[in-house]
Amino acid sequence: MMNVNTRNCRSGLSVFFRPVCALLVFAVTAAVNESQLRAQSDAPSQPAAAENGGAPVSEPPETRPSGDPAPQPKQSPSDPVAEKKRPGLPSDYTPPAQLSPEASSDEEWIVTIGDGTKRAVDRARSKYNRIRNEGRFSEPGDREDFVKYLQWKLSQLTLRENLLVRKNHEKLRKFKQEVLTDVRKAGSNNRQFRDTMLELIVQETPNLFKYHHLSRLSGAVILSELNAQREPRTPYLPAARPLLDLFKQKHQAPGVRIAAARGLRRMVEQGQAPDELAEEIIDAFVDELQTGNKQQKHLRTALVSHLGHFRRLNDSQGKPAVPFALTQVLADEDESLRTRSEAAAALGRLPLDNAFNIELICYEIVKLGHEVAEAFQQDSMQAVNAGQQPNHVRWSWTFAGLYIAFKGDSKSSVSHGDGLSRKTFKPAFNNTVRDAYNQILPLVQKNLRTEKIDPAQLNQIKQWLQTNLPANKKVNDAFPEIKTGDDPPKIGAKTNGNAPASQ
Repeated sequence: MMNVNTRNCRSGLSVFFRPVCALLVFAVTAAVNESQLRAQSDAPSQPAAAENGGAPVSEPPETRPSGDPAPQPKQSPSDPVAEKKRPGLPSDYTPPAQLSPEASSDEEWIVTIGDGTKRAVDRARSKYNRIRNEGRFSEPGDREDFVKYLQWKLSQLTLRENLLVRKNHEKLRKFKQEVLTDVRKAGSNNRQFRDTMLELIVQETPNLFKYHHLSRLSGAVILSELNAQREPRTPYLPAARPLLDLFKQKHQAPGVRIAAARGLRRMVEQGQAPDELAEEIIDAFVDELQTGNKQQKHLRTALVSHLGHFRRLNDSQGKPAVPFALTQVLADEDESLRTRSEAAAALGRLPLDNAFNIELICYEIVKLGHEVAEAFQQDSMQAVNAGQQPNHVRWSWTFAGLYIAFKGDSKSSVSHGDGLSRKTFKPAFNNTVRDAYNQILPLVQKNLRTEKIDPAQLNQIKQWLQTNLPANKKVNDAFPEIKTGDDPPKIGAKTNGNAPASQ
């Protein structure tokens, strides 16, 4: 087994706190005036996209610890790779303490140019830049030399001297960004050359996927951020195939698969991916949720979020596999609370109608709200006993996910019809949605106001759960009943609950 660094990725609290506050103010405003809610709902569901029009580097529902305690920092002396910010990953993502040889390798990709001297590399760089700027292969051997230097540039992302020495980390960022910048600069008046360069990058970049896990991560980010044209910046769809192949390799490090999944989301959301490709991506994400490792909570949280943002119901077989998979995650007490909360938000983004068991979905959201509230109360109690203040911010996105399930999270999401409360169902379902939302909103308000949740409120939720048991546990007639946890808690039972599953 191979030791890897496990230092927490860190980012400024303000990057997280601003969108959290905006979103939760959005929630409280809803209770006062629904029309003001629509006017003030400007909390972005995604921060600014990565440079070069790439997929979001960090999106709110996945960026900070919330319903699950933050992983403790660890240090591996034998492989001190540490980055303050890993592009394409949640900021609190921590790689496993150990990775198998299949997930990370000590080998290097050695590409030698000429006699290997700096002078030879400089000459190759000069020729590469000339070809790129001219946008054509004008001399014999130009294409071969161009590919050779591209391979050399990518190979620098696998060199141990760059991976293990902190002062050389800037080189990794530089080489990765240069590849993307080269595409922008390539033959401004020659679309054919730009297409050729994109094809070469998609052809050569997957060579990184057998080396160090950070090399694989760099390759996934490069492919994810390739653009088919300068303006408007739309994803280069041929890059989806190697990204999908990478994602399907379950032996890869979770961080690598998260980066690949985000690239695939960009293909579907921004690249107008054909239905066949979008459905294949959906199949892969659903399969991972159904058969993957539930301990990989960051990966699973990312996948449920992506499936919600696709706003598609069906898999490649034409069955509504997405709402089935998301409801199963929502109800599964073995999943982390954070992942389940994101599944609730994702269900609110789907174009559900009366063909789905809305009563079951609402019941499971409220039941999750009760679990989250109890876990938060217990976490707060432990903090007070240790002489500390309860950490409301850490739980904010878990509470917010419950709200988003009903109301959406931004003007853009409202325009999409996100939120169960914004959809049109038959009267019985509409009543259930309204009542379920009324159980959830006070919990979100208490978290926003940093107030203790009233035990009477938890008892009221218990009563609601007792009297609103769904008739069956089928999300849709196309699938069997989902597997759920225990029956609703008994009235008067203890309200301190359990800590998050991943604690």
